[in-house]
Amino acid sequence: MGLVTRELYASEIEDDVAGRTIDIGLVRCPTGRPGTLHEQISHEPLALAVSAQSPFARKRRIALHEVASHRLAMWPRDLIPCYFDACMSAWQEAGGTRDHIDASSSGAALWSDIASDRTVGLVVRSFERTRPRDIRIVQLRENTDVGVSIVWPAAGRTPATDRVLELARRRPAPDPG
Repeated sequence: MGLVTRELYASEIEDDVAGRTIDIGLVRCPTGRPGTLHEQISHEPLALAVSAQSPFARKRRIALHEVASHRLAMWPRDLIPCYFDACMSAWQEAGGTRDHIDASSSGAALWSDIASDRTVGLVVRSFERTRPRDIRIVQLRENTDVGVSIVWPAAGRTPATDRVLELARRRPAPDPG
């Protein structure tokens, strides 16, 4: 018995927990997939990812409406549905429209579009720690947070899950910035 970690998209994590191929997962904005339970343990603000060459890269903070006329790069909705919806809501509240959304790529292709200044992106602020060199993260003036939850199977919760939940409830969430 041991701990094995894998990085998956939220939809894959929830599917694997429901199918009991993994015991527990951490998911940003879980959908509440049947066969799973979840509990939010933390939250983190959204930020703007821009090219290091963009004039926006020199700002410390930016209001989302200032970039609403630009193209917004997003991961496809089916990979992270609730996160996608949270970003879309913030984008539309700021005056952005669906016709300015590019949700056709993910991973390196998405970062390449942002780095080349063809698009901007909405990310969580902790992405600052792992961002590509040619991308800058700018704090948003809006207070838009997304949650992080522990997800486990609805049936047959394990002692390990109980222990993880106990520890998560006791410890203060780390500062994402």
